[in-house]
Formats: sequence, structure tokens, C-alpha cells
Amino acid sequence: PQAALETLDAALLRVPGASELYEAKGRLLARLSRPAEAAAALERALALRPQNPALRKYMEALARLATGGNADQAAADLARRYALDMGQTAEKALKLGVPSKPVDAARVLLDRKVVHVHDNGLSEMFAQRLVHIMTEPGARANDAFYIRYTPGSQEVEVRQARVFRKNAAGAVETSSATGRDDRDLSEPWYALYYDNRALVVTFDGLLPGDVVEIQYTVADVSSRNELAGYFGDFQFVAETVPTDVWQYTLVGPQNKKFFFHEPTLPGFARKESAGRGQIEYQFEARDVPKMRPEPSMPGWAEVAPYFHVSTYETWDQVGRWYWNLVAEQLVPDAEVKRRAGDAVKG
Repeated sequence: PQAALETLDAALLRVPGASELYEAKGRLLARLSRPAEAAAALERALALRPQNPALRKYMEALARLATGGNADQAAADLARRYALDMGQTAEKALKLGVPSKPVDAARVLLDRKVVHVHDNGLSEMFAQRLVHIMTEPGARANDAFYIRYTPGSQEVEVRQARVFRKNAAGAVETSSATGRDDRDLSEPWYALYYDNRALVVTFDGLLPGDVVEIQYTVADVSSRNELAGYFGDFQFVAETVPTDVWQYTLVGPQNKKFFFHEPTLPGFARKESAGRGQIEYQFEARDVPKMRPEPSMPGWAEVAPYFHVSTYETWDQVGRWYWNLVAEQLVPDAEVKRRAGDAVKG
């Protein structure tokens, strides 16, 4: 063990910014029952790479063990802190049942997202969604749920995927999703290739009256932010079915400025709270009416209420970032200079 520590220390002298070396040293010190030194090394590793969810969970487990707890019951992560127990809401919906002539194919009982942003702009997101199925078309529209992610730089974890259903005796039964699949979202038939995939959760055999719940996390795991500290998110508030509760929570460092576009919806609420170097923004909309698609209608972002958050306040700031990107990384050769000169000639 001592030789291993000396090897790691020698490597850290050569590469002092390598988070994986600090993590290796911290894990080794933890196995050697030197918790204080282990915590210092692991905290350094997390400071260098804050978007490492596996390391955060490991540190939480060590903290729980230090206080006499069980490592399997580590301190709550993002999902455990913000997940809502929707069992009673689902049972209430099942008790109300489905109208004899339902107007809507389904109803969103809860659409909730919580995003934790790090200093470098990378983030992790927890989502929770609860949908009450009203009709057969509604069952077909909700029998598969797509979780989009970028392979290599994001990790997806499905924490809960279940169906609430009332049996013949009137009791509520719960069953799990029937399948999971990973699909490429590229469209080669149009010569369109995307650097993202989707984890698809399927719910076979859905029936009108069922309530579907899914909880999942998407975490950035890249070693760096390719957009230089930028963070942005865009969420539609309204769907083609009514929504009872829409919620969005953003947690980030107090020294990072966030700018928001809030939809003009009746009763749209915003709250802020701060502490321990973090600031939390909470946004909520209730009883959001559905949007009605029409032939040849404008783009969805032009007609549907949406929520937008960005670390850029103006388009000029976005343009400046791209200008710097071009100036720093794209070196023009003689051909580029000739074509540029021809373009502005006269």
C-alpha cells in the first residue's frame, strides 16, 4: 500500500490536474482506514470533475459509514432528495376513473424536472412524470417513453417505471415496465446522423384508466464542458393533453448567473432560496390547458408556452462565444482567404 501511495503521489506531481489520480488515491486511503486523508483526496477529485456521479455516491457511502450507517443507504442523491411519493395521487386518479366519453386521450398529473448545475456548466437532471390514461389512443401514445442522451458524455439511470391499475376487486395493483431498449436516433434514410441515442422504456398492455409513472436521471459525465462553462435548458410547459402540475427546479452555484424566459401563464409561480453556496430556483404551473395541433400551423415554439434558462443573457453574448471559437480554432489557409476576398470584392 505504501508503494502504491508513493506511485500516486509521484504521478500527481507530474499531472496535478488529473481527477482520476486523486480519486484512486482517495479510494486507496479509504481502504487503508485513513478517512480524513481519503476525504481530502476525494474532495479534490470532485472539485476537478464535479460531474462524476459515481464518485459522489461513493463519498456519500463513506460519510454514512463514518457515522455508523450502511453504505447501501448513502445520503440522498438528487433523485432521492426531490422524488415525490405519487402513490396517493395515482390512487386518487384510479378512484375517479375514466369519464364515459373522455375528451382527452390522457392527462399529465405531474411533469417534474430538477436540474443541478455545476460550476463548469455541466449538470445532472432528475425527472418524474405521472400520466393518467383515458382512451385506447392514449394508451398507444404512452406505451413507450424515450429518454434522450448523448453516448460517451451522458449516463441515464431509470429509477422507477411502473403502472398503477385497479383490479376486479377494486384494489390498486402495481406492475413494472415490460421492457427497455437502446435506440439510435439518427435518420440515415434522410442522410441525417445525430450524436445521441434514446433509452426506450416500454409499457405493454396499457389500458384506459391506468396510471403510468417514470422516474429517471440524466447526468453529464464528460471530463470537461465543450461549451466553456455554458448551461442552457429549454422545456415546453404545455402538451397536446392537459397538465395538472408542471414543475422545474434549478440548483446551482450562487456565483453563477442564470437568465430565464418564463411563460405567460395564469398563476405561473417562481420562488428562490439560497444557502451553503447554492441557489435554488423553483418554477411551477398548474392546470395547464392542452395545445391543439392544426394543419400547417407555425412551429411548436411559436404557439406553445415554454420555459428557457441560459447562462447567456443576450444573443450578442452567444455570438461573441462563437466568434471567439472561430478566431481561436479555425485557422484560415490560402484557399479560405481567397474565397473570403472574392465574397466581399466590390
